[in-house]
Amino acid sequence: MREDINASKNKDLTTWKKIKLVLHYISKVFLWSIFLILVIAAVTLIIYFIDLKKNIETGKNAIPLFNAYVIISPSMEPAIKVQDAVIVMRTEPKKLKKNDIITFDSKDPRYSGITITHRIVGVEHGGTNKALFRTKGDNNNTDDSALVKGEDIYGKVILKLPKIGYIQFFLSQKYGWIIAIVLPCLAIIIYDIIKLIKTIKIATSKKSKNNKKDVPKVVDSSSFKDEKEKEHEENKINNNEKKNKNKKNKTKNEEDNKIDDDFEILKTYNNKTKKKNKKVKKESDEERYLEVLKKYSEQDKHKKGGN
Repeated sequence: MREDINASKNKDLTTWKKIKLVLHYISKVFLWSIFLILVIAAVTLIIYFIDLKKNIETGKNAIPLFNAYVIISPSMEPAIKVQDAVIVMRTEPKKLKKNDIITFDSKDPRYSGITITHRIVGVEHGGTNKALFRTKGDNNNTDDSALVKGEDIYGKVILKLPKIGYIQFFLSQKYGWIIAIVLPCLAIIIYDIIKLIKTIKIATSKKSKNNKKDVPKVVDSSSFKDEKEKEHEENKINNNEKKNKNKKNKTKNEEDNKIDDDFEILKTYNNKTKKKNKKVKKESDEERYLEVLKKYSEQDKHKKGGN
């Protein structure tokens, strides 16, 4: 409840939210009041039946151990006001003393047969040694005219519940029972159902997200086709590069082989010229020799910058 009040003071809240918080706070107070009344009534009723059963078994005609009464007169103000409820407990007359507040069956001609709650202002003894109690309302000017006997006392007031009489009167009406009990119960049930549905939705969404993470990704046929075409193009480019590379290597090898052949011709021709009394193989070899010699002389000239 304190959190609701603090939240209602927050300047950031809208007017509607503040109204909702105030109504929520009021409904809490109202429902807790009703709950307290029902608990007290249930406990009193249970004790009443237990005590009644005990009295029947023992053959005693005793009044209930606990009882509750709503005050309808201002005679005990300001201690007990109109529409306050009092809880009384059965007490032995000899244990009662001055200033105790008791509830009794009045024999006063003004209130004959009416249940009264007044304060004891004096204790007297009759001829049979039984205590007689003089009572008076705190708001009355005079004492009650009749003395109260011990057997007419219902009990001593042990608890006061302020303004419970209004709620008791409200609940005693048909519309009050519907408004105070049925509608709040329905509202609580509906609220819990809505909250449960939201919780289930959140849990379901989280579960579906986790399942999506675990399930393998489905490949679209079009994307698969594009990937395949892309892979095919890359393979084609790689193959072309390999072919070009092989072709270059082959050309280089051929050139190297040709150079080796040229040097071999040069070597062979030199060897032949050194040998005496031997003929040159053919005229074509001499021409080939001159061509190779010319080619390498030109290359050597080009390397040296034309000098």
